[in-house]
Amino acid sequence: KDGVYSAFLAPGEKTEAKEVVDAKGCYVYPGIIDCHAHLNEPGFEYREDFETGSRAAAAAGCTCLIDMPLNNEPSLM
Repeated sequence: KDGVYSAFLAPGEKTEAKEVVDAKGCYVYPGIIDCHAHLNEPGFEYREDFETGSRAAAAAGCTCLIDMPLNNEPSLM
């Protein structure tokens, strides 16, 4: 509805739709997945932390972040 998901239905549940997209065999995600985010926690929160990084990602349409640690203290590698 208006370009966004308006309902999730149980398998086999019927509804009317203006357009049907066949996504069989595909992965369907509700937003962007950023699989390489540097959130700088712990150790460098003054650069960016989980809260500010998550807020920025959400504003850009990301629904999932995967943190890639930098050279933080303590080392996470």
